Amino acid sequence: MTDPNACVLLKRDLAVVMSAEALFTLTDLCGLGTDEAVTSAVRTATAVTRAAVRAIA
Repeated sequence: MTDPNACVLLKRDLAVVMSAEALFTLTDLCGLGTDEAVTSAVRTATAVTRAAVRAIA
């Protein structure tokens, strides 16, 4: 990824997905176990990253 603006946006998007608050939401509000919450966050981060890469390609 060479577009500096795209990198900044991706970093912000991933901060939302990979934050402690996101994991608290998945475990406390969604009722997921710790492993399930981490798996969900990783899946979402992967999808966001793939979408960002496709958008600039």
